[in-house]
Amino acid sequence: MINTSHQKKSHPVKGANLGSFANKQEHVLNSVRDAIATLRDSIGSSVAGMLEQEIEQKAFFLGGLDREINQIPGGFHKQMKKLLVVMQEAGEPATPIEAAPIYSVEGLEIALRDAVEGFQGPWKARLGKQYHDGIAKEHWTRIKALARRFANAWSNEYDNMMPVADLVKGLQESISKWLDNPADWTSQPKDEQEKNAALSNVRRAVYAALHDLAETRISNSHRQDWTTAHDFSGSGSSYRRADVIDNIYEDAAPVIHSAMTGSARDFLHGLHQLVGEAVEGAGGKFLYRRQ
Repeated sequence: MINTSHQKKSHPVKGANLGSFANKQEHVLNSVRDAIATLRDSIGSSVAGMLEQEIEQKAFFLGGLDREINQIPGGFHKQMKKLLVVMQEAGEPATPIEAAPIYSVEGLEIALRDAVEGFQGPWKARLGKQYHDGIAKEHWTRIKALARRFANAWSNEYDNMMPVADLVKGLQESISKWLDNPADWTSQPKDEQEKNAALSNVRRAVYAALHDLAETRISNSHRQDWTTAHDFSGSGSSYRRADVIDNIYEDAAPVIHSAMTGSARDFLHGLHQLVGEAVEGAGGKFLYRRQ
């Protein structure tokens, strides 16, 4: 028997209209559905729909487990059985997916441009380089603390300042919408489930590659620059530090446009190659030029 008498008790969902386990379950799920709905514009309808479906099928309500075993309500017993079934099914071989998405490079450049601009703008505001709605300039001591972590390879973030994560998030959100709309399929998916499974494999491969890219371009390739930024001291040091960090970000994720620099073209070409290799590694096809 599990003794929970000394454990902190949970706070169950209560309310005049929440008398049954089913009502409480639906109340919690509705909150999750509302949260997913707010993300729909950022991550795309396909991903949001798939996430909502996963939540509906794989949400488990185990709030009664802080009680003695003989006092656990029946609804929680059913939830435990459901969880065990899902865990057993997860160990079974995946059903082979025959359909694979085919992507054309058209449209990807626009998605990448939006991601880079969405990264650069807020960070220039944090560094005090320009105005960005809703983003305040960070105090110089916090910027220096961030530089110290990068310089010493301790971490790629400080408090809520997470440049690597910000770049990854922007790239993921923009590329996700592009991934939702492949140019074609090797064969038409049998149903929505097979379509989502094929696209999920591609998304996971692309997202993993984006994490490595952002880490390399912002952190590993600029270790000495971060050290330089951290070591500034005295009058005007905060401005010099901001300049160096701004240059790091501009080199790591240069703005993509019609008159872009050579480094921006290299960055764009590298992203095309990264996405293409990830797509093909996940079983899809990537056309660098329309055929």
